[in-house]
Amino acid sequence: MRLLYEAANGVEAHMILNLLEQQELSGRIDGAFLQGGIGELPAGNQVRVMVEEHDYAAAKAIVTAWDAAQPPAEVAAAPAPAVATSSKTMILLTGLAIGALCTFAFLRAPVADRGVDRNGDGVLDEHWRLSASGQVVGNEVDRNLDGKVDLIAHFNQQGLMETNESDDDFDGVFESKASYRLGEAYLAEVDTDGDAYLDLRFHYAFGVISTMEYINPASGLPRKTEYYVRNKMTHFDTDTDLDGKLDKRTRVDGLGEPAGEEHIR
Repeated sequence: MRLLYEAANGVEAHMILNLLEQQELSGRIDGAFLQGGIGELPAGNQVRVMVEEHDYAAAKAIVTAWDAAQPPAEVAAAPAPAVATSSKTMILLTGLAIGALCTFAFLRAPVADRGVDRNGDGVLDEHWRLSASGQVVGNEVDRNLDGKVDLIAHFNQQGLMETNESDDDFDGVFESKASYRLGEAYLAEVDTDGDAYLDLRFHYAFGVISTMEYINPASGLPRKTEYYVRNKMTHFDTDTDLDGKLDKRTRVDGLGEPAGEEHIR
């Protein structure tokens, strides 16, 4: 395969690949591992989009046209340090601190908007906000193409996702949120009944589901906990008398059907 595009990060590479797929061209991303398009992202510049030799000319034309349509990056000026009001503040605002602030402003100042128009209607359905250094600082997605944003993601200085909020039933209310560590999901919570209380909780190990808890709003404790291995439920525990303690364990078979139970206290 032939190198088509050397991206600043995994997100930009994914956008390029999405553009190619819209034109029925195939390719691959080297140097990045994307989870659902917005998962773990590399921090370096070793992310490359590769295409087959016979598709190179057509793919290059698509990328060139897309790049020309992007707004020019305008590097935001670093904010001037605040005027000190005491000798203690004067000490804190040393040259080292000012240099750190300038570096942070350069890395994090959002200066470019990029995205993908999935359905060709002239409106970006995925909207990425990049800093001057090319790192992703924000992402908004219209997943069902109804013109309304239903997923908002937040990234750290390394371009790794930290949190996201989503409207998973597309009713205009963001009822789900997820937290990430080193780009991998470790916790997700959902308000399943619209009462503004997060009553369904998922726990992940290295991005893979391990447990799912049904929370009792009255106590804040699990009313039922399901346990998963390799994305399949193995058993679940329930609090049958609602005293805050899980007291019955039900084993399930390969189809998720009950296969036996026992008391666990």
